[in-house]
Amino acid sequence: MNVSVAHVEGSKPARLAVMADNSQGLIDLSLDSLYTGTFEVRTKSATAQVLESISPDSDSAISSPFYTSMGDNGDGSDDDKRHGLHFAYVSPERARGWIGDNRRPEQFDRNTLSRVEVRNSLGPIRLHLPVARPKQPSNGSSSIRR
Repeated sequence: MNVSVAHVEGSKPARLAVMADNSQGLIDLSLDSLYTGTFEVRTKSATAQVLESISPDSDSAISSPFYTSMGDNGDGSDDDKRHGLHFAYVSPERARGWIGDNRRPEQFDRNTLSRVEVRNSLGPIRLHLPVARPKQPSNGSSSIRR
């Protein structure tokens, strides 16, 4: 199953509810960089991967497993306002988290959040979540922080 969900160019972010369920084959689901909300991927006998890629509107694009952010640093810094990928739980067969700032989803009205749920019994899952990053300055120095 290959699914790609993207906003119309120039549109505002929409609230989405996506559920993909399969029993044997690979699920490969991609969202665009306007997605903000929660995600959960779960499989019984295969690998669940959440992949981050720099969005096409930045200077470069990469795709790699991203398992670094586990929550809020709580200091009120600018990092709290950055749009990023955050994990609440990660294992080889399951991953749960959110795309947005550092505030945990529990701090928001559940009816206003987008959500993605992907389940597979015997096949692997790949969820691609492009995250917008600032463009690199023209002087060649990098402003991308992880």
